[in-house]
Amino acid sequence: RAESNPGEEAKTFTIRFMDGSFELDIDAFASDTIGELIQRVCTKVGIRQTDFLHLAHSVNENSVLGAVDRFLDRHKTIEQEGINPKCNLVFKFKHYKRHRRWADTVAQEWFFRQIHQNVVREYYPASERLAVELASYEIQSVFGDYSGKKRH
Repeated sequence: RAESNPGEEAKTFTIRFMDGSFELDIDAFASDTIGELIQRVCTKVGIRQTDFLHLAHSVNENSVLGAVDRFLDRHKTIEQEGINPKCNLVFKFKHYKRHRRWADTVAQEWFFRQIHQNVVREYYPASERLAVELASYEIQSVFGDYSGKKRH
């Protein structure tokens, strides 16, 4: 990490994860880039492939849409993006296409958690039939294939 400007004070930013299950406090200077902030979050949670993940400033506009995410430019500084510790920052995927060169199982887990929450919150419309099918896959991933035997 580059040295801070003389007299610059580190501030603590709370980063909420895409599915709402986890928050992380990260210290940063106003002169740090958004990319450096993303890298610190990834390091703390064990994500190696960082180029798929982004920080968004979630802004509640008191509209029908509710909160709207403004994705931050990873090349700009925290100061340039106008971010302060009171901002609602969300760590998430910006694009939903599964990447072919993924070798990071931790990143994959967060990817699927974000998609799951978007289906549950009805951001992605799904018929009842499709929702039941997706739920069955989730149950299968947790408990394994159906065998007819009772589990205790």
